[in-house]
Amino acid sequence: EEAINKLSSVLNTSRNAGFFVSAILAFIAILVAYNTVRVAIYNSKDEIAVMQLVGASRSFIRGPFLVEGFLHGLISAGFTILVLWGLLFWAGEKTVSAFGGLNIYTYFTSNIFQISLILIVCGAMLGMLSAQFATKRYLKV
Repeated sequence: EEAINKLSSVLNTSRNAGFFVSAILAFIAILVAYNTVRVAIYNSKDEIAVMQLVGASRSFIRGPFLVEGFLHGLISAGFTILVLWGLLFWAGEKTVSAFGGLNIYTYFTSNIFQISLILIVCGAMLGMLSAQFATKRYLKV
């Protein structure tokens, strides 16, 4: 019973640490995409001024930046899937003894569609969210 309680405590601590690390990495991803969109807004300031002069709506001006954030999220999700695939292929056999017979590569390949969907949706949403923040703050429309 003491070993089970200790293992349960370790699992809860690792779950909380994983959540904390995920939150920090999501924040960093938002900041990177935010700064990317901010630079794009700065580089497009002449085009934005012309669009404003001809009477373009706010959503028409913000649209390309939101699409850019969405595409950055998709590209980063694709890159992450490729890196995970290679890393887990390399580490797959090494994890069998560490996780009591669980090969993490076979787990990844058997759940590739769910993992990919989660990464793509989260990446696209983080990209669009950061683009929305950047356009709201730096786009004077």
